[in-house]
Amino acid sequence: MFYWAPSFIWTRCRACHGGDCSEHDGDGGDADLISPHLSFVRWNCAADEYSELATLFHSGQEGLIKHLIAREPPNELSLGSVGVCFGLYCVLAAASFGINVPGGIFIPGLTMGAALGRFFGELLVLGGLASDRDRGTFALL
Repeated sequence: MFYWAPSFIWTRCRACHGGDCSEHDGDGGDADLISPHLSFVRWNCAADEYSELATLFHSGQEGLIKHLIAREPPNELSLGSVGVCFGLYCVLAAASFGINVPGGIFIPGLTMGAALGRFFGELLVLGGLASDRDRGTFALL
């Protein structure tokens, strides 16, 4: 479900910051884990663009959390992509918890909390109640 979500649910592409998207294929390999910077997934976008939702879903758990708490660059994720990520993650976490298969709920709970915090931070920035650099801070609360 996470694999196909960027194609069917939210297909927004954004220009890479400074025209430089780091090479990332979203396969979750070792290069994705040891890289200290944020990586962006191109998915079905042009060469100098990245897909917001594919970046969230195809970066692995560590990459997802890094993108949610990131404060630089300020306009990396839109309110819609964070909302779709939170909603889909909640539905799939509830379904996997309800089918009585061992898998854990701790990490999905942290991820849903970070997505909800980022969503709340984006709303506060849009409403003018928080500065542009504070939007990722709410993912930590």
